[in-house]
Amino acid sequence: MTISAASKASVMADLPYLFRLKELTVQIAQWFSLDPHIVMGVLSRESGAGRLLGQWGNPTGTGDRGHGRGVMQADDRTWKGLLDLNRDGIEDDAWRNPAFSIAFGCWLLDHNLDAFKRKYGGDRWGEALAAYNCGTARVERAIEEGKPVDAYTAGRNYSRDVLDRAGFILNLGA
Repeated sequence: MTISAASKASVMADLPYLFRLKELTVQIAQWFSLDPHIVMGVLSRESGAGRLLGQWGNPTGTGDRGHGRGVMQADDRTWKGLLDLNRDGIEDDAWRNPAFSIAFGCWLLDHNLDAFKRKYGGDRWGEALAAYNCGTARVERAIEEGKPVDAYTAGRNYSRDVLDRAGFILNLGA
């Protein structure tokens, strides 16, 4: 594991937030048979485990210019029906609930992991995490073009950074 200095500093700043969400994250991750440390790595990368939400002009509880919703940053452009409106067409704030956000994020990770395992076999955390950030179609395109799975992710390092954060979090005993 070779975590970058910037990611290490970010995780250190995120620790109080990660600890607040730890029990919930462990329970939900285990329900999906996912490694809770990887989920905590996603929490750290996506929102600083909540620390970064609502900053830089974003509305409260959001990131990515208001499109990332909740601590796991589900994008309302992709998941609009799930995140924005209840059955009566009224805005529903379920995404603001960390349990909902973490459960949705774990469902998406599990779905991505299963899809890439079925298609390519073996351990496909890199592909699953990259798809969490940029979508399965872009990861498939990267693979077809012979590029790294992170070729179309934010910073072109999303899966590697999340896995590095997860390892660092594990080593810290979080």
